[in-house]
Amino acid sequence: MGGVLSLLIIGGVLSVYSNNAFVIASYAFFGLVLTLLLLTSAFQKS
Repeated sequence: MGGVLSLLIIGGVLSVYSNNAFVIASYAFFGLVLTLLLLTSAFQKS
């Protein structure tokens, strides 16, 4: 989980320095993956 958080932070920093579509898409992709991981863990607990 720490690796995902660091990737999000790196993506956020990169999007500030180079505001292009690829960085924004990567940042959105990591957010989507994190959301899916949270959903799957929630379903496994119930």
